[in-house]
Amino acid sequence: MKPGAWNIVSRLALALGAGFLLAATASPAAAQQANACEALGAGTKFGDATVVSASVTPASADGLPSHCRILAIAKPKPSSHIVIEVALPQAEAWNGRLLGVGNGGSAGSIQPNALAGGLRRGFAMVTTDMGSYPAAMPNVGFEFGNGRPEALADWGHRSTHAMTVLAKALVAQYYGRPQERAYFEGCSTGGSQAWMEAQRYPDDYDAIIVGAPANNRTHLHTRFAALRKLGMQPGAGLTATQFKIFRAAALKACVGADGGAPGDTFLTNPLQCGVKPRDVLCKPGQDSSTCLQDAQVKALEAAYGGTRNPRTGELIYYGEVIGSEAELAYLWGDTPVARNFNVTHWVLPAHRASESFDFDRDLDQLDKRFAASVNAMNPDLSRFAARGGKVIVYHGLQDGLIPAADTIDFFQAVHARGRDTHDFARLFLVPGMGHCGGGMGVFGQSSILAQGPADSDLLVALDRWSTQGLAPEVVITRNAVDPAKPDAPISSRPLCAFPLSARYDGKGDAKQASSYSCRPLSRASVEHPAERYFR
Repeated sequence: MKPGAWNIVSRLALALGAGFLLAATASPAAAQQANACEALGAGTKFGDATVVSASVTPASADGLPSHCRILAIAKPKPSSHIVIEVALPQAEAWNGRLLGVGNGGSAGSIQPNALAGGLRRGFAMVTTDMGSYPAAMPNVGFEFGNGRPEALADWGHRSTHAMTVLAKALVAQYYGRPQERAYFEGCSTGGSQAWMEAQRYPDDYDAIIVGAPANNRTHLHTRFAALRKLGMQPGAGLTATQFKIFRAAALKACVGADGGAPGDTFLTNPLQCGVKPRDVLCKPGQDSSTCLQDAQVKALEAAYGGTRNPRTGELIYYGEVIGSEAELAYLWGDTPVARNFNVTHWVLPAHRASESFDFDRDLDQLDKRFAASVNAMNPDLSRFAARGGKVIVYHGLQDGLIPAADTIDFFQAVHARGRDTHDFARLFLVPGMGHCGGGMGVFGQSSILAQGPADSDLLVALDRWSTQGLAPEVVITRNAVDPAKPDAPISSRPLCAFPLSARYDGKGDAKQASSYSCRPLSRASVEHPAERYFR
């Protein structure tokens, strides 16, 4: 049986069972919907994609509306096996828009509930496993690409384009008309998918949301390999508690002096916090539970200094962002996450250990063979912008998996011939937010979430910008002051479009957005990667 076939067969059995129950009790309108859905059914071909199943999923008690659920396989190359899921709400519930949803990490499966939030909002929805089976299986991760260059190209860009082409064809046939707007949103790998679409396939989407993108892929993963190696050095291991020692020193020195409020539990602008790992080096007689040893400090200094070519000294990838230590801990040393992110055997022969990866010659081979397929680093968005395309980018400043400096630099490089970048792109940096969400901040974006207020929901903002020309300049973040208490008051804080940043006015309630104003972001001098590592 082909890869992923068991998953598809089980889904097909469930879909057929639901279809049988629906047919037995269907109203005329429901029967018409079922007929329209099943007309898209098994074996129908759309270009290089073949529908595996098409059946109506009844409305559920948790508010998920009735919809036509379609599973398909796309094969842009003979070895391709790209699983695509499309969900089409009933015609009267459809808002006239198509929303593509990105995946995460190495993908290899369709994320549970990936389409549910958008369906509740009335979108026709589509997502894909990115053709990277068996990446989602235990202990596989990014090693799905070992010896499989075509699978990497599918994962890198072809799968997202294939799902979009199929979804548009299905929308047109099911509703009898094309979508009025097509949007895409994703974070991490999904953010890279978004950038890749705008760069390679600018006609696919009218507007995109790009979250914490992993678009500088080969060099980001070179950093993962470097952090794993640093943490494995004798005496350099760090526990989560020891990482907190350095973070606590950073908060003590910089909170309230970086534009945030004095009582913040996160850094508003870690890009200007000048705390160094050596500031927490153990002094003679000091309690070792309150400081770090010399080997640990030296390893952290290397990490915050960035990943370098050992022969030339060139910067390959950015150093860590101060305040992101909670997530950095997952990458430090020989951790399960670090092993999952390993791409060294995309180029290393099987007999060579990952630790033998040469950050000069082996990296050159990694870039030569795979950068064109998996790196979304072309800043020229002229074709996308010329057709009225819009981009909203967001990135957490407490992100320990993908440093925000990468997104800032690429955003500043983005351009379009004859157009000011501000005409079509916005970047929002999010204090206190980790990778794609979480952390101590008050912000997170995903179509999986319920629709929020118009001034805080990026998907709403994207639609208003695309359809009405109303560009977002400020986004209001909201969260419960004490999430453990259902009746806790709501705190709010503004996010200002880059290059501005929200700064506390020094008076008023620090938990309310009205006490902040947008001012230019202060940023300490940051070393940029060598040009050959920024493409």
